Amino acid sequence: MTVFFKGAGQDTMMLMIVIFMLAGAFYYVTKAMHAVETITNIGLTYLPHSFLVPGVFILGCILSFAMGTSMGTVAALMPIAASIAQIAHINMALMAGVVVSGAMFGDDLSLISGSAIVSAKTQGVTIFAKFKTNLIMVIPAVAITIALLMMAPVGQAHLGDLGAIHWLKILPYLVVIGLSFLNLNVLLVLLLGIVSAW
Repeated sequence: MTVFFKGAGQDTMMLMIVIFMLAGAFYYVTKAMHAVETITNIGLTYLPHSFLVPGVFILGCILSFAMGTSMGTVAALMPIAASIAQIAHINMALMAGVVVSGAMFGDDLSLISGSAIVSAKTQGVTIFAKFKTNLIMVIPAVAITIALLMMAPVGQAHLGDLGAIHWLKILPYLVVIGLSFLNLNVLLVLLLGIVSAW
């Protein structure tokens, strides 16, 4: 792959383009199998009522971390979050901000994000070194955000009717997250994630 990237052009940029393509394929495959809705339903079914708004934030973090794309996470989670906001009488602007902030957080820390990998490569550091540095910086912000979001007013709602939970559908995310932490090549991780979704 390295020979291909160097032959095709600037190797770092070519790597980013291929990662974007594979991340897009992973997103659409998991979307087609309704894995995003399954993860969302798992979170919303088992979250305490007072933890609903921060729970959506955490779901956004997990989805974008697993998919490596903030925009894909926003596109997948925003319609679900909007319907939750209507059901539970939560401010719609607040819920939109929660989804976007969670998506940006997860994408920034993701081990398979194209932008994160390119930024690490251009600075001559490993993706794990970037991950550790970013983690130290964002943990206080996440803790404060979750604490503040717990104060958001939430009305009464029956969230158990959002959809059935099919636990097998979260397998692609588990594969991607697990293999990423094993320090495997990101291209291999994404390919295996796509295959596991199939």
